[in-house]
Amino acid sequence: MEPDTSVSIRFPTKFTGRKFDGQSGPDDENSGTKDKCEENEVYSMQLTRAIDDLRRAHTLCDVVLQAGTTRLSAHRAILASSSPYFYALFAGPLAHTNEKCVKLHGLDGDILTLLVDFIYTGEIAVTDDNVQALLPAANLLQLIIVRNVCCKFLQSKLHPSNCLGFLRFADLHNCPDLSKVCRQFAEKHYLEVVKDGAEFLTLTSEELETIISSNDLLVDEYQILQSLRQWEYHDPIEREKHAKQLYRHVRFPLISHEYLLELYKSVSFLASKPWCMHYLLEAFTYRSLSLEQRLEFPEIRVRAGPRKVMLVFGDEASDAPVCHLEIYDFHSETWRSLSVEACAEEALNFTRKECAVTVVKSLIYVLGGYTAMGISRSVDIYDPNQNVWKAGPNMLQGRYGLGVCLLNGSIYAAGGSNGVQRLESAEVLNLASGRWSFISHMPSARFRFSLVTMNQKIYAVGGLDCPNAVHSYHPLTDSWTALPNLPALEAPSCCTLGDQLFVIGGYSKSYGRFEGTIYSYSEKSGQWSRRGVLTVGRKNAGVIAHEGCLYVVGGVGASGLLASVEKYDPSSEESTELPEEMKFGRAEPKVVIIDLQRSLD
Repeated sequence: MEPDTSVSIRFPTKFTGRKFDGQSGPDDENSGTKDKCEENEVYSMQLTRAIDDLRRAHTLCDVVLQAGTTRLSAHRAILASSSPYFYALFAGPLAHTNEKCVKLHGLDGDILTLLVDFIYTGEIAVTDDNVQALLPAANLLQLIIVRNVCCKFLQSKLHPSNCLGFLRFADLHNCPDLSKVCRQFAEKHYLEVVKDGAEFLTLTSEELETIISSNDLLVDEYQILQSLRQWEYHDPIEREKHAKQLYRHVRFPLISHEYLLELYKSVSFLASKPWCMHYLLEAFTYRSLSLEQRLEFPEIRVRAGPRKVMLVFGDEASDAPVCHLEIYDFHSETWRSLSVEACAEEALNFTRKECAVTVVKSLIYVLGGYTAMGISRSVDIYDPNQNVWKAGPNMLQGRYGLGVCLLNGSIYAAGGSNGVQRLESAEVLNLASGRWSFISHMPSARFRFSLVTMNQKIYAVGGLDCPNAVHSYHPLTDSWTALPNLPALEAPSCCTLGDQLFVIGGYSKSYGRFEGTIYSYSEKSGQWSRRGVLTVGRKNAGVIAHEGCLYVVGGVGASGLLASVEKYDPSSEESTELPEEMKFGRAEPKVVIIDLQRSLD
């Protein structure tokens, strides 16, 4: 059987063609520009146009190119200077010097017309309809610029429904850069590729093995296993013989214990794959090891390295424990529950109210709050990658309703209440020494307020006792400075992004309503500015910055506890709700972003 030399590619929607001016390709976009005087540019354009006019008028032409029934007059010198292919054809040792008509086999006449037009004008229109024939023709005639433009065009049209077809096409026509981009796209959007199914189910075992063996695959092992079973069931008789080779790339120890048990108890699964019992037993053994023992198996690690996720916990309105966590995967845009296997102190098994959190190198520090045991000065550290808690150094003073932030490798805790009075005291934890020490008191006591950092300073914003007040703290001078008051709203959310301090939402006692207004403070101008509005007014929401946007999480609105999350983009001053809500509505949720290195299963 002769090898298949054709690949069909598809486009999910219709796109307009892109016109290329021939002045630069994707490899030289950043190579800089040459200074040209306007007269030279005009001359070059006139010369190009004049030469093309000569061709179209068949003037001074000395060769005819033929593809099928299409015949095109041209100039040997122009063609030879345009590509190595034509140079070898007309000026090389085996040159066709005497032939008036040169037949180019395997080329479509319309495509040859486009390429000759490009040689004379430097312009070509790449479209969905012609790119599949244009790229291999450009390869054949060694018109590298056109080949690169076609590759760039295909990259812009990548979609989960066509990326595998594009990958085959790129490999067939020796386009390594396009092939790399297609493979990376398939790895990043693997779940969508599998869900579409049309191209995924046609993969050969070798093609599928190349993808699932990649360490850059952005997906959980359970989902990889499910995709393998889906691929296998599409043609069970033929594909069963490849299963053993493919399953060896699944990292079974990273699959949830519950699903491993399900496979273990499945008579039909093990009957068809008795060799899989080895993988299951290996996984059970690994999951029974201590965290220290697991480190001895570096090959068993989550693919694609750490990924940014948003972790949300706490719910001041329904007495939910701190250990009840939800996690949002920015890539899949889905929420998952994250079970916590162990707690460092017995107190963490109880409701922990009005604590504060911060993140240090993906370790989540939970400070203060109150439980059934009283006001806490404890610091507990949760490692989401190892899924364990441990105790940290206690604060000097018990606090709840406090503010906490991280600056220059130190954790600052300020304000709150000790159960008797509101506090103006503040303290700092040196993470290197593990010791707390007091710093200058805030100008006034603060309770249920925000403590954030910006431009190497700490900002104390709002609070029940001083809802309008804003003060900044400079660690070098150990001093606090009053700043312009913020708009009078109860329980807004606060976050910094770049050199802007944002205050979001809150409750207006004057109007008796939940607000969604967004304000920002610029240290440079020293003024507050209105910057947009949320789609849903809310107070007591969590807020965090990620990739140039703010995520406003939960809170309390007119309908009660909110499970929705809004994404606010300061550049457009627009806010949109995420397509999927949290499982639970939450007031005053604790929100952090971490680099998660382990599987969620």
